[in-house]
Amino acid sequence: MNSGSRTDHGEVQSGGGAFPDTREVPLTAKIFRLPTRGSNLALPNDADALRNAGYLFCEGLRNAFDLAFAPNGDLFGTENGPDRDMSEELNWLRPGLHYGFPWRIGGTDNPQQYRGYDPSSDRLLDRRFLAYQAGYYHNDPTFPPAPANLAEPVLNVGPDADSYRDPTDGSIKDASEQGVKLSTFTAHRSPLGLVFDAAGAMAPPFQHHAFVLSWTAGDANGTSVPGPFKDASEDLVDVELTKLGDTNYQARITRLVGGFLNPIDSEIIGNRIYVLEYGGNQGLWEITFPPSATPPAAVKILSPAIRGNDFSFSFATETGLRYEVQFAETLNPTAWNTVMNFTGNGAVSSVSAPVAGVQRFYRVSVALK
Repeated sequence: MNSGSRTDHGEVQSGGGAFPDTREVPLTAKIFRLPTRGSNLALPNDADALRNAGYLFCEGLRNAFDLAFAPNGDLFGTENGPDRDMSEELNWLRPGLHYGFPWRIGGTDNPQQYRGYDPSSDRLLDRRFLAYQAGYYHNDPTFPPAPANLAEPVLNVGPDADSYRDPTDGSIKDASEQGVKLSTFTAHRSPLGLVFDAAGAMAPPFQHHAFVLSWTAGDANGTSVPGPFKDASEDLVDVELTKLGDTNYQARITRLVGGFLNPIDSEIIGNRIYVLEYGGNQGLWEITFPPSATPPAAVKILSPAIRGNDFSFSFATETGLRYEVQFAETLNPTAWNTVMNFTGNGAVSSVSAPVAGVQRFYRVSVALK
């Protein structure tokens, strides 16, 4: 569970005097891990207590809007950056690590942590953003010291979503054209809607890839909007991840579909991705990918039995595949009655139904399309 930051970049935010001299607190800018069977859980605003209770998974994340597990079980999260032109992140999330916020953002240092910082000479500050206009960027000699051993974001090797502003001269450059690996996305894209083809339901070249949306409208040719520069954004990108040992991942990122209006979230079912728009008419779009030629494994029914007045059985599921449980009252039916349908999560699912007093036949169907 993501708990976002209460500041733009670690500055004091007093809330009109309600929280004097307050920056981030133990309950902000973190990922928490909570027991699904817990009840009446209370998360104290105390870092040591959160760690000792096992609730603190990782920290240093400004706003990890979306989390998802890769096919190999690694957890990833997208990251929305500040009002400065700093790259927005995709992170490989691991327990106990610190991902930098607010000292290191998008693979670069936050300059406000250094004494004598002068925002008037900061070429990465866009004067159109609220944080600049409100004076949140300023000389800040009491900025706390950075922790050690900060984890870095996934590296983008291009060809898309990799524009950056050069801090030395303020010019906009394409990272992959410059031979630079960006950490990870063009500033202000606001990446979210992260999903994986964990089931391998798509044909190559998309099989087992990740897919990410971007919320903010950009300018494909320049800097006409206070948002992504030389990057149209509001799109769906393909993210082909390559693991770099035990340290990090790099990603080849390719724009697939554009023209959305503030796409806010997505869901993957088999070889289809559904994209929900917040802007415009709040549309719902279906993007269909070529299906895998390899069908899913047959469903194996486990432990069928009559217990008391109920008939029950179980079956193992594969993450991302769509399952439908049905019954009929003849061996060769003209119609099946649906008991349940859901998307598999890799766990064992159980079905239980009252004994009907008549003979029934059950089946479990799996669809890639």
